[in-house]
Formats: sequence, C-alpha cells, structure tokens
Amino acid sequence: MGTATVKWIQGKQFIGVDSTKHSVVLSTPDEGIGIKPSDLLLIAVASCTAVDVVEILAKKRMPLAS
Repeated sequence: MGTATVKWIQGKQFIGVDSTKHSVVLSTPDEGIGIKPSDLLLIAVASCTAVDVVEILAKKRMPLAS
C-alpha cells in the first residue's frame, strides 16, 4: 500500500501527493480551483472498481468495450 500526503496551500486549498509523486489540487467549491475531496473519494472508488472489472474481463478473455 502506498502513502499519500496533503499539503495546505491557503484558505481551503490543498495539494495531495501520492507515493509516486503524482499530485492533485483539492479545494472546496467556493474556492473553485480543484477537485472537492468528497468527489475525489468517489473517483477513487469508481476507478478501483473499473480496474477490477477490466482485470476480470481480461481473465475471462472477454472483449472490453466502452
């Protein structure tokens, strides 16, 4: 499991950095410069599910279509 850090920038603005140094800007809607943290959580859950589906389809040798 990787690590993640969140650095406060100003107000309600943050930079999140993962263990491979990829970063994402986070903020509240009133700040308007980044992803809402709650939306990022939903994106994380959806992308984990998507990766699982792709792996399952590959194991079953089923074609993947959007």
